[in-house]
Amino acid sequence: MHKMIFFGDSNSTISSLLLEKALELMLSREDFHLAAVCDASSSAPRSALLRTTEQLLSYYLRRWFNATSRRSGELLLLPRLEQLCHNYRIPLLHPPENDINHPEFVTMLQNDFAPDWGFSCYCTQIFGSHLLGVFDSAINYHNGLLPKYRGLRATAWSMYNREEETGFTFHYMTERIDDGGVLLHSSIPVTPGSSFRELEVNKALLARSSLDQVLDKLSSHEEGVKPRGKDNYFSRKAWKELITIDDPGEIAARELVHRLRCFEILRIRIEDQYYPVTDVVELSAMKRFAFRTQEGIIMAPKRFLYLPYPLFKLFRRIRPDQT
Repeated sequence: MHKMIFFGDSNSTISSLLLEKALELMLSREDFHLAAVCDASSSAPRSALLRTTEQLLSYYLRRWFNATSRRSGELLLLPRLEQLCHNYRIPLLHPPENDINHPEFVTMLQNDFAPDWGFSCYCTQIFGSHLLGVFDSAINYHNGLLPKYRGLRATAWSMYNREEETGFTFHYMTERIDDGGVLLHSSIPVTPGSSFRELEVNKALLARSSLDQVLDKLSSHEEGVKPRGKDNYFSRKAWKELITIDDPGEIAARELVHRLRCFEILRIRIEDQYYPVTDVVELSAMKRFAFRTQEGIIMAPKRFLYLPYPLFKLFRRIRPDQT
């Protein structure tokens, strides 16, 4: 029987969706045993009540202040990593300093669990060579098709590039990010009214239904297929550059709306101040906070980071690039 360690994020719905299915499958299989779950969130552990409250607030504020979210079929799903571990009596591990590559944590995994497989799902931390060396092999669920959409925010970038579909990939992990052999991949269509969160969940639900096939491939030690095609890597820096608008007059109105649809937020410079904008509206005349786009259309923020401007001014200490 192969012992597996699951790496997820207690703040992620996707982690919970895939962990739940993995647990169900492993109860009916004799070739895998889930030995432990690691909470790979980069933030300190928080109570389930606090996480649930934050998720609910985020969901309803997003739907109230972002036009794309209001029109989409996004579901309200809450992360349940802790509850699943409790229900199935699986140890939930918290690495020292929230660092999965911490030497003490790597040594503990090796000595206390001696796992055969690692399974990463929505783990934003990079697996170092010592951690990868603990496992015979490790696999990752990536929310994009490889190698075209390596890196962060693959769903949003595929929407921004106006792809007709967006996909996911189960692949072996190497020290190079999103570069190992592919075990299984699939895709769903991108429709005009879709939000990236809606697409993210729908991909995860499809991935859930494919998880038994992935375990079959692992059990038979099937080698992954090397990703082929154009290799692109999307970084946090590239995302920040795209959503930061220094001069709205250089950007077409249609482009601004498209970026908002894909990334949900823009950081627009208006009157020498950057504002976190979640929705925009066309105006017939210049007013306070209004700006002209590349083709001369007058636009203004409809919302500032889920807050009317007076409240935004009050809570200006909130940094938009941390959302």
